[in-house]
Amino acid sequence: MKQDMRGLMALYEAVQLSFNGETILDEAQDFSRVHLSGYLHQNHENLCCDKDAIRNTLRHPQHKNIPRLSNAKSLLDGDHHLLKGSKVWEKSLRELVHMDFLIAKSLHQDELLQVSKWWKELGLGEKLPKARNQAVKWYTWSMASISDPRLSFQRIELTKSIAFIYLIDDIFDLYGTIHELTLFTQAINRWDDTATSMLPEYMRMSYKALVDTTNEIAHNIHKKHGHNPINALKATWASLCDAFLVEARWFASGELPTAEEYLKNGKVSTGAHVVLVHLYFLLGLGGLNDEINLNHTSKLTSSIATILRLWDDFGSSKILNLNLILWGFIGVQFIMMPGAKYLDGNVEKFDYAEAP
Repeated sequence: MKQDMRGLMALYEAVQLSFNGETILDEAQDFSRVHLSGYLHQNHENLCCDKDAIRNTLRHPQHKNIPRLSNAKSLLDGDHHLLKGSKVWEKSLRELVHMDFLIAKSLHQDELLQVSKWWKELGLGEKLPKARNQAVKWYTWSMASISDPRLSFQRIELTKSIAFIYLIDDIFDLYGTIHELTLFTQAINRWDDTATSMLPEYMRMSYKALVDTTNEIAHNIHKKHGHNPINALKATWASLCDAFLVEARWFASGELPTAEEYLKNGKVSTGAHVVLVHLYFLLGLGGLNDEINLNHTSKLTSSIATILRLWDDFGSSKILNLNLILWGFIGVQFIMMPGAKYLDGNVEKFDYAEAP
């Protein structure tokens, strides 16, 4: 078994589906990883398996990747074991993969072009230059979530909602005062244009763009699937802004939440609930009787949001600047430990040696 590299690669892929507490599968993962890694350091000629394929398996197992893209790259680069032989069907497979890849590439480029055009026409990028203008990143989330080539409409509409999550996040982080953000959140909760009269122009513009886009998405879903999910969609935006406002007030006041308080609110502020509810209705899965269960406290939604929040915060922690990650889960945990002093919105001292 130790010499069967293809078998070890298959084993490593399989154990990615293990659950917490399955110790045998944990041991199998360690076993396969150790021997695959050891194979990479061998310098013998005539090795039986391609090192690039092993390296790709270790870095990007399919269960934690986008299989359509990873498989296409492997096949097109000639790294896949199916392309090592000279059989006719193997060559035909590569030609088929190449054609499929080009078709998908053209489709994704066209969809991204539509998203970029929509965003430019909104004019929000020019109005809020500090806000993130990352159409490719927004679209990549949708492309990874909805891989079926036939679901072009769903990918484009989902990308629009993702764009507004980033935009509103930046409004709360970079632009608004607490008073303005409170009024903005109230307007989103009321979903009423008259509630925007006291807002600055950039907030009124952002509010109108969000409302118009959400209403259009709901209308298109109604035409396509026969039910209008506008109430559920509005509720997700209200919950998101409520969570952003809680974080903004924490930061402005210098109040430090407990880790439990931070994570409870942070799961909502990821925007995962917004994306999942929009996706649910875009795929035609919802109806009037289903809306009652579409809340951010449901177990599935909460689990996804927790993973996203911790993943995002752990990534932010790599900058090693406690002031910038203070409101991340790691920052909150660190500040609560002995040796940390929090004064005037800054971390004055943190001694790692004193932490338990």
